[in-house]
Amino acid sequence: SVDGTADRVRAVAARRSEVRLLRLPRNAGKGAAVREGVLGSTGDIVVFLDADLAVDVAHVDRVLSPLRNGVDVAVGCRHVEGATVATPQGVLRRTLGRSYLAFARTLLGLPVSDVTCGFKGFRRRVALRLFEGARCRRWGFDAEILHLAARENYEVLEVPVVWNDGEGSRVRLPFDVMRSLGELVAVRWRSTTGAYGKAAPKGTRGPR
Repeated sequence: SVDGTADRVRAVAARRSEVRLLRLPRNAGKGAAVREGVLGSTGDIVVFLDADLAVDVAHVDRVLSPLRNGVDVAVGCRHVEGATVATPQGVLRRTLGRSYLAFARTLLGLPVSDVTCGFKGFRRRVALRLFEGARCRRWGFDAEILHLAARENYEVLEVPVVWNDGEGSRVRLPFDVMRSLGELVAVRWRSTTGAYGKAAPKGTRGPR
């Protein structure tokens, strides 16, 4: 990224020892960047959110208690009771987003109403297991992680959020949408052919 985020993080890290900057040597995609951050995390609870703060960092407080008390994955959702879309996306992005959501849920059997909201939290061991197995390096990683969570029968909680469309999105329409659809097909293929390993038997949950 060349938007100055790394420099800002360095400035904060110089004042606060608990802040660390993890940076890939080159731009490898959002999925690869989030995976690097999750695998480099140290806390019992792992949360990530978009840097444009479309979902404000204050939402982290909403997921700490559930994750500490048995929930495996907490997913920010814009389509559940209690959620508010304060600043909506444009008509084209909303239309493409709804189509992508329907395709992802149908193809991968995702048990949530919102796949691409950039706010998600995990119990640490669950996060490490899911992201160690993840392969999507770009925009399809959200759907892949949720699919892997479903394969492990993890308990997923939908968390209503207040969402504002961020300015300066790096999504290139329609190129990134088509590439993301290709990633979803690849996830289905890997899951069907056993590339992700065996799914947890029904009635059981993966390592927690």
